Amino acid sequence: MGFFWSNFAFMPEIALLVFAHIAITYPYFVRAMASAIERISMDLEEASRILGARPFTVFRTIILPLTKYSLFAGSLIVFTRSVDETGATLAVVSTLKTVPVLLVDWVKGTVKVTASDIGLGIGFLVILSFVVLLVLRLAVRGKERRY
Repeated sequence: MGFFWSNFAFMPEIALLVFAHIAITYPYFVRAMASAIERISMDLEEASRILGARPFTVFRTIILPLTKYSLFAGSLIVFTRSVDETGATLAVVSTLKTVPVLLVDWVKGTVKVTASDIGLGIGFLVILSFVVLLVLRLAVRGKERRY
């Protein structure tokens, strides 16, 4: 464990790993969402408040629908950046291994595997990534409104 992370030795490794990945990927998500929220006209929010909408209703009916694609884009960036992050995993945990770290160990030759095992591992990571991206895409898809 690194010098900074040794102060958090009381936390379980999975919590440290999640915390490290969130700390690294959080700015990407914030940047995507901040630009989306800045594009929303304050007139829409003000009009809904004048008409009696509560703050949560304004968020649910105006802000969230207008930012859902940026939410998807931020989630996509965070996921792909987190999958790529092997350095944080190696710096934070000692026994827990993520799939990218395991693949790096396989390619380096520290673990005895065959070339077909490496190909199977990479194929598994690609399929897992595809499934996660498909789930994110389906979560964003909504019923189209026709006027």
